[in-house]
Amino acid sequence: MATSLLVVALPAQAASPLSWTSPENVNPVNNGFFNGMSCPTPHLCVGADGAGNVVTSTNPTRPASWFSTPVSTTNGSLGAVSCASENLCVEVDQSGDVAVSTDPASGTWATPFHLEDHSLYGVSCVVDAPFLCVISDSFSQVFTSTNPGGGAGTWTATAVNSDAAPTAVTCPTPTLCVLVDFAGNVITSTDPTGGATKWSAAANVDGTNRMLGISCPTTTLCVASDTVGNVLTSTNPTGGATAWAAPVATGLDQLSDVSCVGNLCVISSYADTGEVAESTAPTGGSWTVTKIDGLNETAHVSCPSVLLCVVGDDPANPADGGNVIIGHGHDFGRPVSTITTPVNGSSHVQGTLTEIDGTALDPVVSGQVQSGISRVQVAIREKRRDGTCRWLKGAKFVPASCKAPKWNTATGTESWQFALPVVLPTSTGKIRSYRVLSRAIDLAGNKEIAFEAGRNKNSFSVT
Repeated sequence: MATSLLVVALPAQAASPLSWTSPENVNPVNNGFFNGMSCPTPHLCVGADGAGNVVTSTNPTRPASWFSTPVSTTNGSLGAVSCASENLCVEVDQSGDVAVSTDPASGTWATPFHLEDHSLYGVSCVVDAPFLCVISDSFSQVFTSTNPGGGAGTWTATAVNSDAAPTAVTCPTPTLCVLVDFAGNVITSTDPTGGATKWSAAANVDGTNRMLGISCPTTTLCVASDTVGNVLTSTNPTGGATAWAAPVATGLDQLSDVSCVGNLCVISSYADTGEVAESTAPTGGSWTVTKIDGLNETAHVSCPSVLLCVVGDDPANPADGGNVIIGHGHDFGRPVSTITTPVNGSSHVQGTLTEIDGTALDPVVSGQVQSGISRVQVAIREKRRDGTCRWLKGAKFVPASCKAPKWNTATGTESWQFALPVVLPTSTGKIRSYRVLSRAIDLAGNKEIAFEAGRNKNSFSVT
């Protein structure tokens, strides 16, 4: 009898939303592999390695800018690190030690202090008022502090309802912290310093799987990862188990760190495959696996913006030290602006039109990051009855071609305003009419080039 073979075609994988550089060895010391990475801005990245060093750069895309600083801890190997800003970083390790820096760019770190005798796994700090840092440990506890550099006495221990050790923590604001643990649970708090009763019961969202990564870029989006290659998402993280979507397989095993910003999420891995999982629609279940690092573990990732992600790896040979791989976000879509005042075809009594108002949007393009609006510019043309034109430049109108706008920068981004520096003369004498143009520019440098009457090209008169 002939045997039939059922072949299932898998959907084609989407292109990566990032362009990745080749690995660069920035920490060529034995055990220089990365145990943590935190980049609060594109101008500061801080990694923690297995040799007791903090590895820092103020220009992470330039390999020569990275330098290491020894931090003396009990077991000589550093762990997770969280930089709330360019003025505060907190590092924790599995010997129960904590190191703090208020000037991480210079490589200056205070002497570590011993917090407890259990392993410290995760740390998250936020600088929004009220200031807050939270550490998770291997004994189902969290430690909270509003003065992290003040020594062990400024940290408060709180037991949480975890069936296993909480492995990672993220606090997008001082009024929301989310923990994941080794037993597939999520634990949350809207009052992290309020004691044990302010932390939720464990919500099992992932069976018995070990969850290692959690990132909540906002209070309405959390993305977690586990060691069997699943991603779990929620738009209401405090809503209990039912508020979390079912696990989605990424196609990459042993997921570790998660970093989400804007519409971009990147997840690293402890698999020896040199791959990361990426998505620009994490709640939609669409993930792309990209090979960026040979047969090394990609280990840890931090994305300070949708245009920049930094991976710190764990090479197959510890003697090779630590590499960084840089991901540059793809945003080729042009932003769009709209003028709301003045309306196209409107007429204004002299002196009543005092500013130009409008909105701007950086549209989502499938498979690309959304960098956001950088600025909006406005051009105002005075069309004269002799056929010539003048454009507003600074505080006065200057002669120029009718097709050569003079651009002035507005205030604001998604909602913007441009205060008129002069009272516009009436368009009843030598002046025939006025036209105002707007154009948006996004953070990737894309510039609006299409102008449409009634949207970003409005004509008006002054009487």
